[in-house]
Amino acid sequence: MGRVKAMLGAVIGMGVLIAALTAILVATVIKRLVHPHPTATAEMVVLGAPVQLDQPAGTRIVAAVRQSDSSLALLLSGGGRPDRVLVWNEQDGRIIAQAGLLR
Repeated sequence: MGRVKAMLGAVIGMGVLIAALTAILVATVIKRLVHPHPTATAEMVVLGAPVQLDQPAGTRIVAAVRQSDSSLALLLSGGGRPDRVLVWNEQDGRIIAQAGLLR
């Protein structure tokens, strides 16, 4: 008789847990549908004047990521050199940091 009561208690306990977790899951889904998070958008980099970086011919910009209001990180490839990252200050028009990437 004791085993039956223990089994009945376990079944009821698991049923309560399943019901509670299902309610939490449904509430979370509804909350996210009603209050969606804003999606990240990529900013277009607009330069005021033509810029010339002191890089060898054949260098191409693979990616550009804004670091702050005045600096831009550029991933460069080619030009007979290993891939590299430049941090460029738009206000001064100069490179403030450079790092080479090893292959």
